[in-house]
Amino acid sequence: MDSAILIDRAENATSLLHYLERAAPKLAGMRVFTQHDLASDLAATGSIRYLFGTWNMPNLSEQEIESSFPAVEAIFYAAGDTSYFSQPFAARGVEIFAAQYENSIPVAEFVVAQALLANKGYFQAHDAYRRGFWRFGFNRARALSRQKPGNFGATIGIIGLGTIGSLVADRLKPFEISVLVHDPFIDAGAVAAAGAVRAGLEEIFEKADVVTNHLPDTEATRGMLGYSHFAAMKAHATFINTGRGQQVDEKGLAKAMRECPTKTALLDVTRREPPDPHSPLYRARNIFLSPHIAGSQGQEVERLYEAALRQFREHVACRGSAE
Repeated sequence: MDSAILIDRAENATSLLHYLERAAPKLAGMRVFTQHDLASDLAATGSIRYLFGTWNMPNLSEQEIESSFPAVEAIFYAAGDTSYFSQPFAARGVEIFAAQYENSIPVAEFVVAQALLANKGYFQAHDAYRRGFWRFGFNRARALSRQKPGNFGATIGIIGLGTIGSLVADRLKPFEISVLVHDPFIDAGAVAAAGAVRAGLEEIFEKADVVTNHLPDTEATRGMLGYSHFAAMKAHATFINTGRGQQVDEKGLAKAMRECPTKTALLDVTRREPPDPHSPLYRARNIFLSPHIAGSQGQEVERLYEAALRQFREHVACRGSAE
């Protein structure tokens, strides 16, 4: 067997292993290796040409790769971002295939759902309804909801028109919603194809009813979104972050949200997960936190496994081998 799964803990590979064995019977009996196994089982790992993985891949050094996987040619990663483990493999010429596009699909769906609900005032209305007493809670919730614009003719601003941002724009097309895009690295044709209008970063925060962040995670984007942006938002506007928490000045966000309680922030990611117990994010009633759930979960994960297996088959076929 020249294929194996590499993972941090064997139990984290269970569903991937079962899928591969069910969908590709010739992969049945494939071994699962953890970083702990490598030093003790070099005879078994030395002939491995293809590695499968998913979230929680071990972070190996070039030396560990050379000693444990000298024959490895390619990795098929059934998840999104590979940056945390890929560099040492890439330095040794190992090809890395990921299900980044497939993992972007549920994120885009999550963002569109949140945006549509936010424009109806759902999040703050729900909170006020539960916290209020009977009719008082009902009336307060209705009043909060009526401050929102609804979705007909609303404007949504997308920061970053990469894979997820493009999918968000595409999924907004059936609705009568205007889309603004800020992404200086995307040409005018791509913006037009997304059914959007190019806008500056400040303009998006000033004009959009919903602003959703899809910036790439780089040094240049860390702390890029600060108090002045959130303070400039419309009084009824919503900020959504499913990108990276490091891109947001959380103190500045919390300050702007406290200053205008009719604004809303929906954060699926934060700088630390969970935030520190004394984080200002907890102290603003109009900031709503979700525990990093926008990406693939439940049955959605199988889409990632399908992508990894498809990429494996295509790669092997290109080399004139059979699976």
